[in-house]
Amino acid sequence: MINLVSIEEISEIDASAETVFNILNDNLNYPKWSLGAEEIKQIGEGKWLTKSRIGETTVTRKEAVPNERLIFTNEGSPFSEVGEFITPKGDGVEVMVRGTLKDDSMLEKVRKPTQEFLKSLKTYAEFLESGGNPDDYNKNELITIQ
Repeated sequence: MINLVSIEEISEIDASAETVFNILNDNLNYPKWSLGAEEIKQIGEGKWLTKSRIGETTVTRKEAVPNERLIFTNEGSPFSEVGEFITPKGDGVEVMVRGTLKDDSMLEKVRKPTQEFLKSLKTYAEFLESGGNPDDYNKNELITIQ
C-alpha cells in the first residue's frame, strides 16, 4: 500500500492573481525566474521536460483554472503531483504550493526547494507588478535565499 504524504508552503505576494497565474502558466519561462529551474523544453501539449538541480522531471499539466490554480503530475520527481493555488488577499495574493509525495522519506529534502520556488515567484511577480521589464530580470542578482 502506498502512503501518500503532502507538503504545503504558502507565500503572500504583492501582485495580482493574473500576474502570478501568467507566470506560473508559462512553463518555458521558469528558468528566467525560478532558482531551481535550469532548462525546460516542451515535449507535447501541456507536457514539459524539466532539468533542475535536483534532476530531470517530466511535468504534465492536469488542470489550469485562470487566476486560481494549476495542477501538474510529475514523473521522475519526488512529487507525484503539485498544485499551485492562488487566493486573493488584500492588495495581493496568497500562493500555496501543495506537493504530494509517495512517502515521507523525501519530505525534508523537498521543503527547502519548495520554499525557494515560492521566494523566486514572489520576487519575480513583485518585480513585474512594479513595472519591471522581464528582459532586465536576473534571478541570480535579485534573489537572496537564506
